Parts: sequence; C-alpha cells; structure tokens
Amino acid sequence: MEFKNIVFFLICVSECASSLLREGPQQREKRQFLAGDRTEKERITASGGGIVREGSNVTLSLYVGSVWDRCRWFRYDHAKADADNKIESCSFDFDEDTNTTSLHRCNAKELKSMITPLSDDPLYCKIMLVNMTGDMEGKWAARLDTEKDEEEIQLIMEENVKDIELDVTEEDVVAGANVTVSCKAVGGKPDPVLTFMLMDGDNSTENTSRFFDVNAVETDGENTVKYQAIFVPEIDDLGKTLCCKAVQKDMENNTLYETNKVLDKSLDVSFSPQPVQPDGIIELEAKIGETASLSLLFRANPAPDTAAWSIIRTGNCSEDDSDSEASSALPLCKIEINPGHNDDKYIASQITKAEGANHTFLLDLQVLNVDALDYTNNYSAAVTNSAGLQTYSFHLTENLPSTKAANIGSSTESLKTEITGEGMPGTDNGEDPESGGSPGLTVLMVIFFLMGIIGGIVFYKKRRGTDIEQTPLTNTHTP
Repeated sequence: MEFKNIVFFLICVSECASSLLREGPQQREKRQFLAGDRTEKERITASGGGIVREGSNVTLSLYVGSVWDRCRWFRYDHAKADADNKIESCSFDFDEDTNTTSLHRCNAKELKSMITPLSDDPLYCKIMLVNMTGDMEGKWAARLDTEKDEEEIQLIMEENVKDIELDVTEEDVVAGANVTVSCKAVGGKPDPVLTFMLMDGDNSTENTSRFFDVNAVETDGENTVKYQAIFVPEIDDLGKTLCCKAVQKDMENNTLYETNKVLDKSLDVSFSPQPVQPDGIIELEAKIGETASLSLLFRANPAPDTAAWSIIRTGNCSEDDSDSEASSALPLCKIEINPGHNDDKYIASQITKAEGANHTFLLDLQVLNVDALDYTNNYSAAVTNSAGLQTYSFHLTENLPSTKAANIGSSTESLKTEITGEGMPGTDNGEDPESGGSPGLTVLMVIFFLMGIIGGIVFYKKRRGTDIEQTPLTNTHTP
C-alpha cells in the first residue's frame, strides 16, 4: 500500500515538472516582455507631489502598467547609526486572484510599522504612510522584484516660513531714482516664491508691475530664500507701503501657505517742489492802479528751505544801483525779493503750509499800484529743498484770453440792458425812481394822443363831406 502511494506521488511530480518545462519558455518570454514594457512606464508618485503635511496620510505609488508579482519599497537616510541595514526596505506580493497586496517581509520593524499596503489598483504597487511624521521625511524608492533600478521620490514635510525680512537699501527714497528692495524668507518648506508689491496707504490695493530686475540672491544661511528687485518711486507713492508676499505650493501647484510682510514704515518719497497747477508760465490778470497777487501753490518733500522772487524788467531800467542821476531815476532791471519783504511796491509773504493738504505750501507776492511797465516784467519764484530747485514763472496781463470772451459777453449784455431797460440799477420796468416815469415814454404818449385827436378830426370831416354830397337838392314829391 505504501508502495502504491509513493508511485502515485512520483507520477504527479513528474506531470507537474513536465507541465512547467512545457510552459516555462513561454512564461519566461512573457515576463521578459512585460519587464521590458514596464521599464518605459514605471514611475513613482506621491500625494502633493512629495510635499506632505505632518499628521496626514500619504500615498506612495509605483506605476507598473500591468499585473505584477512582487515589489519592494526602500527608505533612505533614516537608518540609525547602529542599525544592521543602512537601507531599510519592505517587499510586497500581489495576488491576482484576490486582487490584493500583502506584506511579504521587512528588514526594519520601524519601517514595517509605518507602511500599510493598498490594493485599489492592480497596475500600481501602492503603500500608505499613516499619520505622517518627521521620521518619514526624506528619500523613498521602489522597484519590482525583477528590476535592478529603483524609482525615487523625495518627501518634504511642509512648513510655513518663520520670518520675512523686507528692506530698502537706499537711505533716501527720491522720486525718479532707482531704489533696491530686498526680501528674505527664513525657514519654510518647500522654498517660497517671493513677490514684491506696492500697497496703498490703507493696504486696500496692490501693484506688482512697478518692480523689475527681480532675481534670486544666494544666501549663506540654510533654508533661506532672498529676492532683490528695482523700484522707481513716483511722487504719488508718498505714503504708500512696500510689501513682500511669500507663497509656498506643493508639486501639484496647490497653495500651502501665503505670508505677507509689510514694511514697518510708509514710503517717505523725497521730491523737489512741484506746482499743484499745470507747469508753464502762469498768466495773471491785473488792472492799472490795482494790486496784483502772484500766488504759488506747490508740493514739496521735505519742506522747502528757501524761496526767492525775481523781477526782471525788459526795458526802461537800470542795470545797477549806482549813484548816478541817470541810473537812480530808473528802476533796476532785476530785483531780488525774499519772503517777508515789504515796501511801497512789493509785499512778499512767508512760506506757509496749506490747510488740509499734506506736503503742500503757499507763497505769495503782491504787486501794488500796477502800472503799464509791470505788464512787461518777468516774475519768477525759485523754491528750494534738499531734493532740488524749481523755478516758476509769472506774467501780468491786462486781459486774459478767457476774460476777453467774457468781456464780449458782458458788453452784449450791457447793450441789451440799454435797449430794453432791464437790469438797470435803481429801475423797475423802465420807471425813474425819482420822477415816477420815464421822460421819453411820456413824450411818446403825448405824441400818440395828439395823433389820435388829429386823426379823429380828419375822419369826421371826410365823413361829413360824403353825407352832404349824397343829400337831394330838391324835393320832387307832390302831395
């Protein structure tokens, strides 16, 4: 009986061996084909592209592209100094019948406790790292058991930047001059992308287009990112603020953190005195014998240091103030007047701040008893601060172009008033307030009255003459 059992066992083994020998070359050829095909397709991915958050569950996937037998996952840079294996790994088997992945073996207990196999797709070898910690950060790799080369991926634990330093290199920020702005972000994973912004005083709007030559700068510190940019301030930027925004994204372009740093002080933009009204020669209307006021409203930062008026006559003047009779009889061709000056011809005010407007100032010069020569003078005001010098020109004229048009309209209205009597001072519908009526109107009424009487008399006489002609001369009726 035992002999029969042994014979039966040998027959079964022989049949199985024959079957394996018959199918072996085809199976090996098939596996070689699949291995070659997988070489082109295999790739490794991770949640967030490898940027992970502490405490989260992270899926690591090795794409195979076909049903596989066994795969291995490796963890680098984590082994303890006294560990037997410097590279920790775990292998996993896939059961095609049950469509499940199971752990085959691990060479490190700590690694085994981290990994959970996943079986949601037979074309992938997947594992999950549950409750992500710093020990799971670093380089991971995977390959099929039939391959030699691993596919690698780096896991980076995301971390918000710890600090942002924003600075302006130049001590003085001058309108129209280049200013170098730098921003440094300390800490943070992954490295942030830095953006410079110009913010309104209330931080309600932002502008990023005013910065150019933006580039990254090498730093000595680890885990530090620094950018520099050039910014050209304008006068209207006074009081605005600079801001640096640090944005961190994962490998799938999802925003992880966004941190803003506003410069601790607003921009103190320096600029030379600037007129509030348009540039160019300022034309002012002045009448003979009256006082003309030359007023200048301007902005400046810092406040103006000095100001001076200059009056240049184009003729009938003296070049110097010598004691000769000819020169003393004529006014000087150039007169310099400082704020606070006061004489019988010119009064110059001090520089004063304009109410309700920051960095705005007033300067005034009064020309007393304007004469014809004042129309030929050239007046100018030179105002200086630490940012520069600006000169403003004035000219007196008897009639401004716009005033001439107004005068024409006024003359037309006056003519209309004379004709109709409307709007005359002290009148009401043409009546004289003293006499109670207009003399012209009275005479006109008398003429109309006399003409009416004369016309009536003439009409009566004509009618009478007609009646006489129609009356019979004799009575031919006989009783």
